[in-house]
Amino acid sequence: QSTWGPSPAMVVLALALCSLALPNLEDEKVVYNTDDRIEYYSNPLDLQQFIRNTSVALMKSWTLGDKDSDGYYSNPYRTPTLHTAQGVCDDARFSAEPTAAFCSGTLIDVDRVLTAGHCLSACDPDDRFVFDYFILDEEGHVEAISDDDVYTCRNVKSLLTTAIFGDKLDYAVVQLDRPVRGRIPAQVYNTTPSQVVSVDEPVKMFGYPSGLPLKADLRGIVVATKSIFSTVYDYFEVVVDSFGGNSGSGIFNERNELVGILVRGSTDYVARGSCYVPNVIPCVNPNCTDLTSGESASYALTAVQAVPSCFTDRDCLSSTVGQSCNRNCPNGNKCCSGWCGAVSSPPNYDESECSSYLQLDLPSVATGPFKPDDDDKDKPKTWVVVVIVLVVVGALIGVCVAVICCCCRANRNRMPVNGAYVAASRVPGYNGIPAQNPYYQPQHILQPQPQPNAYYQPPQPIQQQPLLQQPKLPQEPQPPQPPQ
Repeated sequence: QSTWGPSPAMVVLALALCSLALPNLEDEKVVYNTDDRIEYYSNPLDLQQFIRNTSVALMKSWTLGDKDSDGYYSNPYRTPTLHTAQGVCDDARFSAEPTAAFCSGTLIDVDRVLTAGHCLSACDPDDRFVFDYFILDEEGHVEAISDDDVYTCRNVKSLLTTAIFGDKLDYAVVQLDRPVRGRIPAQVYNTTPSQVVSVDEPVKMFGYPSGLPLKADLRGIVVATKSIFSTVYDYFEVVVDSFGGNSGSGIFNERNELVGILVRGSTDYVARGSCYVPNVIPCVNPNCTDLTSGESASYALTAVQAVPSCFTDRDCLSSTVGQSCNRNCPNGNKCCSGWCGAVSSPPNYDESECSSYLQLDLPSVATGPFKPDDDDKDKPKTWVVVVIVLVVVGALIGVCVAVICCCCRANRNRMPVNGAYVAASRVPGYNGIPAQNPYYQPQHILQPQPQPNAYYQPPQPIQQQPLLQQPKLPQEPQPPQPPQ
């Protein structure tokens, strides 16, 4: 017995087409470590200026290379790509970008950078602290790096502790070889420890993941505020998209105040065949507030309080390491910062001279809290996007239904020949009866016959009745006529 309908192969083909046409909605759910990183140029203008002022890439001298004929360092943009350097798959984001940085940092004073302690424990003559390592536009233009953007290490105060039961401190305060000109340092969030960060507080991060040009993650969230075994505020847990090279990246609150630096995290990449892709960790709630752990970030305030900078003795009055400012500026420069310690008298400090030196060509910076929703006034409203998505999905579903219906119609015109389905139009001599099918038995067409009915009375024929003759009435006698 054969049944008419779409063959299994045709149904599978139609469903496959539908699966290709429809978007994968499961991939659109909010997950921890979904790639929310954006390029420098995708940030609003005020935040771009903030990044220019504060974000520092740590590189080696051979990675930075020599200056070209125009006086700029172009080698960082010619370093091996992410695909070449780390085996990341070609279709992964940023796989074709260079990887020049090994760590990240944030400018916190005129000549100081805050980074992770495991990035460096002492000054290395080959270490370079480089500003303006980012991509400018979608066409791939890059920012030119000049001598004014490159610094070396003069001194460093680093601390790295990894005790299981105790404080986990990981930070390094680096004093640069000279004060940074034309840039405004980031402000460290300085308040009582109980109010440093709070669970579910939104944060953002700027750094150089996997050595790439600067990337920003504006949708971070705090999930834990303090190590349970620590005696101080050593680190907090935050959900951000971070990779190797993000160590030392600045983490900021909504007022662009520095609250922490990234120091530890989960596995960056996982294998996919012969290459690697970013590791993805799902979460349930839209903002991943169901998670209780994430990437670890050292408190910036703890590092700054442990290694305070100073310009005069009065800056060290609240310091626990000394009441005097030890400044030893190179080349007679009066703008370098000092370290609080046991020094009888501070070196000479000229505040006006230092201010004029640092303010040279100082760019203007917009103030006020940053709101991610204000970065593009021309973005379509959410409901417009939802309507467009629904229309597109509906159209795709209609196409899939039409494909399945066509498959069903095609199978109605198919017939079994020797146990296999063959299109009827391809059977030789087909004219409504498959002449080439030896198993075909013609069916006799039965004419409908009337069934006997006991109550049925056939109609009687009508007899023709003769017409009735009109009887003739007797005539009265006529009187005799007179003779003519």
